Parts: sequence; C-alpha cells; structure tokens
Amino acid sequence: MDATPYSTLYLGYTVDDPDDDVVLANARTKNAAWYVTNRFRFGTPFQIGVDYLRWTTRYRGLDNRFDVYAIYNF
Repeated sequence: MDATPYSTLYLGYTVDDPDDDVVLANARTKNAAWYVTNRFRFGTPFQIGVDYLRWTTRYRGLDNRFDVYAIYNF
C-alpha cells in the first residue's frame, strides 16, 4: 500500500511449522513472525527501509533460550 508518493507500507505474517515428529531434540518446532515495513524511495534504485518484526520461536525439548547480540550502526 502506498502511504505517500515516496513510501510504501507493508504488513504481514509468516510461519514455518514443520512436523514435530521429524524434528531433532532441541531443534525449532515453529517459527512465526508478524511485521510492519515502510520503504522510502529517493529515486531509482535507492530505497531506505524501516522494519519492525515480532518473532515467536518454539523448540522441542528446550524450555529456555538466551540470546547475546551486538549491533554496530554505520
């Protein structure tokens, strides 16, 4: 959906749900995300995008998960 002549807004949902019987122990049994994206056009082909994603992941046989990450903006 074109929000303005220079930007486009996207809304969506995606899911990956494999058969749990064929998934190994401690592997992902379901991944899902909903998202909002806005892409700004400054002339062809240059675009800048802003995304927000809300991920949900389930694991087989693994109850806790810890993530460590670093972000470098340039």
